[in-house]
Amino acid sequence: MASCLITGASRGFGLALARELVSRPVTDVGKVIASSRGASPDLDELAKSSPGRVVVVKLDVTNQESIKQAAAEVEAKLEGKGLDVLINNAGVCQYAGNGVKSIFGRDNLEESFAINVLGVHWVTQAFLPLLQKGDLKKVANISTTLGSTTLAPAAHYLPAPSYKISKAAMNALTVQYALDHEKEGFSFIALCPGWMKTDLGGGNMADLTAEQGAKASLDIIFTPGQKYNGLMPKVLVKGWEKNAGNNQYDGAIAPWSGVADYRESSPSPAATSPNMPRAKSPKISLPTRSRKGYKTIICLLGYLAPVLALISAIYYVEAHSEAFYIFAPDHLHNLSQRAIAKHGNETRAVVNYIVGELHQSSAGKYINLEEDWMFNNAGGAMGAMYHGISDYFWFDPPILPSADSDSRPGTAIGTEGHSGRHTSDDYFTILQGTQLAYTPGSYEPEVYPQGSVHHLPRGVVKQYRMEASCFALEYARGWIPPMLAFGYADTFTMLLKHGAGIEAIADEGLTALQFAAFRGDEDKVLGYKANVHTEIIEFVSTTLQHATFLAKRIVSTIEAEVGSDDISGDGRADYLKVDLSGSGSINLWRNTGGPNNGPDAAKVRWWDLGQITRGDGSSGSNVWLADINGYGRTDYLKDNLDTSAVSAYWNGCSD
Repeated sequence: MASCLITGASRGFGLALARELVSRPVTDVGKVIASSRGASPDLDELAKSSPGRVVVVKLDVTNQESIKQAAAEVEAKLEGKGLDVLINNAGVCQYAGNGVKSIFGRDNLEESFAINVLGVHWVTQAFLPLLQKGDLKKVANISTTLGSTTLAPAAHYLPAPSYKISKAAMNALTVQYALDHEKEGFSFIALCPGWMKTDLGGGNMADLTAEQGAKASLDIIFTPGQKYNGLMPKVLVKGWEKNAGNNQYDGAIAPWSGVADYRESSPSPAATSPNMPRAKSPKISLPTRSRKGYKTIICLLGYLAPVLALISAIYYVEAHSEAFYIFAPDHLHNLSQRAIAKHGNETRAVVNYIVGELHQSSAGKYINLEEDWMFNNAGGAMGAMYHGISDYFWFDPPILPSADSDSRPGTAIGTEGHSGRHTSDDYFTILQGTQLAYTPGSYEPEVYPQGSVHHLPRGVVKQYRMEASCFALEYARGWIPPMLAFGYADTFTMLLKHGAGIEAIADEGLTALQFAAFRGDEDKVLGYKANVHTEIIEFVSTTLQHATFLAKRIVSTIEAEVGSDDISGDGRADYLKVDLSGSGSINLWRNTGGPNNGPDAAKVRWWDLGQITRGDGSSGSNVWLADINGYGRTDYLKDNLDTSAVSAYWNGCSD
């Protein structure tokens, strides 16, 4: 999803470029930054109709302070990401009726150079750091064949010498940038968009509309790779390839073509002296070591061939990815907004509305109408539980309505997690409540209210939080299979982390819980230390959905470690029991007295002989204890009368 900056976008060709970029899918062009020297009602209207996608920035290309301020503003708008495309479109064309002899003066040649050459250079320099952080690394300097010295005789009739001279200088500037930054993957293009019907182009006497020129120009700019680096390509417009006269829009490289002219026309020494006698080239016999070296190279090429074939296949699929996707972000967003408008905060009705309409659509065969609820650790769900090769969606918290859907962690009481560096784009459409997000380096949270879309581009790490009763439709598209490895790795590392038993958790420095209980007299407290952290309890209920056997193993470990201790003082073993029903509590049980007591004897409440007096003098089934976790506040045991259990509660926050 590219970000693009256009200078001189207030009207004409620049405005047409901005409109064309906005018309393209948001998955291809994300943020359009349109700059102008002054106010532009047309540009403001475009920004108003595309909130959050079009950003208007004030920028005077002849004022270095203005350029510096604009660069800082754009950097803030990109929120830590790079700039992909810079289009230096701002320009001026001045006419001089008496030819070159009449261009002396600040209002002609100097002004043309200030805008068409120096302005391009200053803007490129200011935004180069952001471009180096971007993915595409494209810089298009809007040029013209009038700047070609090869075509100068044919265009001599046009009385605009300062325009021609300044554009020729800009073309030379483009070549220098292309040579300096070629190894970084940049493409610096001197692009000729054609003779267009704009104020600068002379109105209706021109060939192309601004819209035609904009579309054809962007097709060249977004050409993958560095095909046009240092060159001046002409746009390709159907029907104009073989036009009579000077203007053919056939996509060819203009006769003045920068780096290509040098490479193709640079003569060899022999060519400069055609009459010089030439010696016959001697036959060269390669030594044995050289022959072995060639064999090694051929062998390496044999290994590289499958790799190159795979890369080519990936490149082809990426270039034609839209054909493989089942869903579209804009459609899911629109559908969600309609569901919210109809059912408001009735989440179940909103979900049913979305699922029902999708089930009736062409994608219906991929939709599962049954509700499958699943819990998973935050961050691992996206990779561990995917259900599609190209794209899939799910509801978040974990309602799974689709056969190619997935789950995120969370419940109606809230969820929190982070995105990994995944190979897919992720879209949260907020159905109810508010989602907060945080990008490393930012000091303010991103806020996404009901009905909005939070887009997490592939490779970008963010922390997100969904408050209580916040639900979202989450849609992922991109290279899904590579995420499988992350999901499995995340799952198994969690199992390994907790599977080593309670002592492993204690060794990691996690706070151990201290359980204590009253025996019979109110001033006697028996402390019992168990190396059990709340993380184990949360893990037990969560892991049951992934590996029930491991949860049982942990429970057995807990029971084995405490089962040999007589913490009640009645001569028999007592033990802890983990509640696996999902509440995640630890219950302390005591064996009953009587002749049939054994290791599995019936259990009763701890204070089966009557109520216990609290520390404050009152009595009841809740027994207040001392500070058993060292946080300076009272902890206590609570008698659960429904299950005949004693549950441990504690104040767990150090602050």
